[in-house]
Amino acid sequence: MPGILIATDDGLLEVIPGEEPERILGGNRISDVDYRDGLAAAVVPGEGVWVHLSDEWKAIARWRDADDWTQVWEGDARSVRVAPGGELYIGGAPPAVFVLYPGAQEANELGAFRGALRASEGQQNAGSSGTEVSAVGFPDNGPEETLYVAVDGGGVWCAPDPGANLQFENFEKRSSGLSPDVSGLWVHPERADRLFASTASGFYRSDDSGRTWLQSISGLDRSRAGNVVVIPGAPDTLVMGCARREPDLDGALFRSANGGVSWTRIMLESEDEWEHAPLVARLWDSPETLFAVAGDKIWGSHDGGRGWVPLAEDLPRAYAVAPAL
Repeated sequence: MPGILIATDDGLLEVIPGEEPERILGGNRISDVDYRDGLAAAVVPGEGVWVHLSDEWKAIARWRDADDWTQVWEGDARSVRVAPGGELYIGGAPPAVFVLYPGAQEANELGAFRGALRASEGQQNAGSSGTEVSAVGFPDNGPEETLYVAVDGGGVWCAPDPGANLQFENFEKRSSGLSPDVSGLWVHPERADRLFASTASGFYRSDDSGRTWLQSISGLDRSRAGNVVVIPGAPDTLVMGCARREPDLDGALFRSANGGVSWTRIMLESEDEWEHAPLVARLWDSPETLFAVAGDKIWGSHDGGRGWVPLAEDLPRAYAVAPAL
């Protein structure tokens, strides 16, 4: 597969620099896409999740008969995350989390999460459980230490003790100081206690496993935070797309060299503002290798977002990006 996967209104585009983009799953609006080590997953809202496997994964999973993209889960999916062991963590609408193991014919719902949402809704009166699971997060080494779930309209939830068999039997709401309309959640690649969240009212950071959150605004001239890339270091480097108006209009790209304390605007050639918020992603096994979709172009960076080179142009509007390299 190698290429850069871009979610659009008409399927996925697989972009290989220097070649014509190839359309995959045409006729379907793709809202989310993820990739790790030979396993790619794409979300079609209202319909389900499709996967594509490398030859190595085909030798392991019972999905191995699939020569192309294959639907492996049916339902109203909204987000997906690929774990190191090949498990798919699927966020749904209304809010629910499902885990699909490689080759399995059915997914397991994390019933404790749904139960925690219902209990919270009952305590705070109806309407507090949110509309969908916008993201599932864990460090690069997987969810064995902690699993996080972001709910649009319902804040961030944490399973602090996954259990010996990753049953995730206890979820706690951890959203003090955080706007509840969470559209994206990123766990630090190496630290399960450091989180970053995007909301319609800005960008937030937590250093205590989500118990408390602080908003970051220095250097940002627009409040609707988009997706984020986290490059671990001392301090961390962050790259983020933002928008000024709902839903993601008047977009710009920002970089922080101090873990989100302050931000500077990124200029790509002569442009630093686009109709929609730019999208950013990093190579799953190379934190310094980044990609950004801004306007109708995709850009690449090999130095953590300091310098960028154009890779392809004349692209349709994108909703998510994942380098499958």
